[in-house]
This record gives sequence, C-alpha cells and structure tokens, in this order.
Amino acid sequence: MPSRLLIALLSSSLSLTAAAVVQLLPAGQFAARDGRPGPGKSWTLTDAQGRQIAAALNAQSARTRFLFDVDHQTIRAEANGQPAPAAGWATRFEWRPGQGLYALDATWTDQARAWIESGQYAYISPVITFDDAGAVTGVLMAAITNYPALLGMEPLGAELSARL
Repeated sequence: MPSRLLIALLSSSLSLTAAAVVQLLPAGQFAARDGRPGPGKSWTLTDAQGRQIAAALNAQSARTRFLFDVDHQTIRAEANGQPAPAAGWATRFEWRPGQGLYALDATWTDQARAWIESGQYAYISPVITFDDAGAVTGVLMAAITNYPALLGMEPLGAELSARL
C-alpha cells in the first residue's frame, strides 16, 4: 500500500514579547529620501565606524538604556508640548559587516508592541551624529515610524519573520 503524504498548514503570528533584533543603520553609503545630508552628499558607515559605534552604545547602555520613541516625539516635545512616551528600549548592540548596526535586545512597551503586531508601525528611524565628511559618529536614539528617512531598512520583526 502506498504511503500517504500528510501536510499541515501552520500559521504563526509574529510575537514581539521576547527581545527583538532591530536594524538601526545600514552599512556603507546612504542618504535620506528628503535629500539629507545635502545635494550630492551621503552619510558613510564603514565596518570600523560601525564596530566603534556598537561598542560606544554598549558602554553607554550599561548605564542608561537606548531609547526607541514614537515618530521622534522626544526631540519634538519641547516645540510641540506633547508627551514623549517610550516605545521601547535596548541595551545590546552589534555591527554586522556588510549589513549594518543592530540592537540585539529591543523590548517594546505594551502599546508599541500592539502597534507593531497590528502593522500600525513598521520601521525604525535613527537619530545620528556625523562629521563634516558625512562619516556617522553615533546614534542618539531611534523611533518607530511608518515613513523612515532611510530607504531599504529592514522592517520591524524581519529577523523573527525570517526565523519562522
């Protein structure tokens, strides 16, 4: 008697209850969709710079966690008078050659998790520092957003989705 082939279709939702891996910056040269840092210019993030920034973020976050807010409200709060609640936090960072800078343990507030899981927020937008030549020198914070300045960034939940 021939054996039967049994197939099970499994569905899974992306749960963001565990620490998430989140891309903060891409490797190489990049510019914002609005033309920043200026006509004919780009920001640059080399392997050496990326490793240095990851090390600096790891040292800093040992004292104070790295902030993810919503739509950059932390830097707009003074001007618009609105509250600036956190969307999440991270404490561990890694440079991945050829890929970019990653937060390895992003945890989300209940509200941000609900927004991310329901698809209301899909991307990260970092706030960077850079020198006159465009070399990225640091990352101050990041925001969950739907209109990121940097195109081609991994969407939130990308690594978890790839594992599933």
